[in-house]
Amino acid sequence: MELFELSHRFSKCLLVGDFNARTGSEDDFIFVPDSESHVVDIENIQINAVCNLDQYDFSRKRNSRDKNKNRFGNQLLEFCKGNNFFIMNGRTLGDIDGKFTCRNSSVVDYCLCSAELIQNFTDFKVLDFSSLYSDVHSPIEISLKQTDQEVSTKCSDDTRTNEQKINNWTNEKSHKFLECLNLTEIENINSEIDGTTVVTQETVDMIISKIGKVLINSAGNTFGFKVSAGKKSEHRKNKPWFDHDCKAARSEFRKMKRNKNKSPFHRALVSDAEKRYKNTMNKAHKKYRSDFRKKMDDLKQKDAKEFWRLLNENKSTAQPKIDFDKLVSYFKELNSDLRDDTEEQQIEKNTEYCFEGGEADLECPDGYLIDINLGSLHIQLLSIFSLQRMEGITKDPCDSFYCANGGMCKLGSDLEPMCQCLGDWNGTRCDAPCVLETCPIGFKLLPNQASSTNCYSDSGASPANNRQWNQALVTCAMTPGAYLWRPNTVQEAAAVRNEFNLPNDAYVWTGAIDGTFIFAIENGPFAFGALPFGTGTADPAVGTDCVGIRFNSATWVWSDQLCTNIHRYICEYPRRVCP
Repeated sequence: MELFELSHRFSKCLLVGDFNARTGSEDDFIFVPDSESHVVDIENIQINAVCNLDQYDFSRKRNSRDKNKNRFGNQLLEFCKGNNFFIMNGRTLGDIDGKFTCRNSSVVDYCLCSAELIQNFTDFKVLDFSSLYSDVHSPIEISLKQTDQEVSTKCSDDTRTNEQKINNWTNEKSHKFLECLNLTEIENINSEIDGTTVVTQETVDMIISKIGKVLINSAGNTFGFKVSAGKKSEHRKNKPWFDHDCKAARSEFRKMKRNKNKSPFHRALVSDAEKRYKNTMNKAHKKYRSDFRKKMDDLKQKDAKEFWRLLNENKSTAQPKIDFDKLVSYFKELNSDLRDDTEEQQIEKNTEYCFEGGEADLECPDGYLIDINLGSLHIQLLSIFSLQRMEGITKDPCDSFYCANGGMCKLGSDLEPMCQCLGDWNGTRCDAPCVLETCPIGFKLLPNQASSTNCYSDSGASPANNRQWNQALVTCAMTPGAYLWRPNTVQEAAAVRNEFNLPNDAYVWTGAIDGTFIFAIENGPFAFGALPFGTGTADPAVGTDCVGIRFNSATWVWSDQLCTNIHRYICEYPRRVCP
């Protein structure tokens, strides 16, 4: 609804933020080849302006390190296709590989650009994660360019703009005011008055408006316009809790960040400065709130006036700007029936009832579906139906949902249309052929494909190749899409052990983090109380948060250890396979 209102006011729109949607690298537009255009109902399909991407050197194909999709991702792709929006992640030089935006494991933060705004779009970047801005999300940077606008220098009859005001009258320029009057327009007004036989309120208002316009234009040309000086930008004040220590920590952090050195050592220094800055602010904020509470408790008994002044000084008194006509129209329509007779008759014709313990045949004309109001229909696990009327008819979404290559449209559990593809075709519209993905360089498949179809890489048997947990995590992530090993089944673990000749009782790092109970990068759940297989117990010691796994003569054993310990590690890459 917001987009519908905005599209009537602005032709160029940009939507940016966290959509909780994972879209993989699937197309966000509909492209109908010429060879199929004769069999497609073009009038009922929103054809996207893909040519805009080509014209301004943006790739049609999006890149993304996140290969997964979810329900919100499908909805976002359908939104883009239906409203001529394009996802800019993975389409620019600044984000050529589609970097992760959340927890370094998924892409859920997007920039959606309307087709009309593509010409102004220059770049999109995913910046390094900063805990100052978010606990899990990385900041994104967008660059737009302003197109040249023609500025008219010619004089017109109406010399004012909505923001301009005419200077005050001065008697010294009265003669010039008379000279600037448009005599031709005055003669036309006189002729119009003389030729008027029937005088109505409308004709009087029109004549007065024309006379006023002549006078105002002459005044503008004579006295000129007031040039209102723009408001001086006020210096942004710090929060009351932002003390000297906060300023010092901020200065140190900014100084470190401005340094162009990009070495791992300097990155670590920047990260430490950022943590100190955030901790300093948190400490100052807590202290301020504690002092404020004590002060308010004291004032409550001694100075009620000062108490209420402090309590209300940060409250906003601004009222929302509501158009009066819209307000009147809203209250007029509160009790009115907005449906016309034709729609009412159609609904009445297609209404059925559900009886407790019984069944009813619900029939609609071809192309229509019963719209069930879940607010009035009581559905529980026991399938108890109260006597309720199911009313309203809606157009079958599949009537305007195109599936390519012989795919068949059907409604999902959320009543959203989806394509059931034939053969090896994939994608929301069955327009993406399935291509069997090969392993990245340095990775290999397991001989036992029944245990896992993913690709794996081993650090090697040499102790010189062993790494700390964080180092192993970074090494795996250097291959886009790969992560530190997540053993899912005992069959997979056995196949990895046999392929890379892992010795007994030798720990191998996994991607599991006991401190946050997740698998890092892959972001799946992990807990010692619900291990995928094998045995293991959590170590309560501080700092033992990184989890390794070893095989003894009987079973697999999980163990959380110090993250600074050095072990062998396995990298895993989720390979795309065809059905």
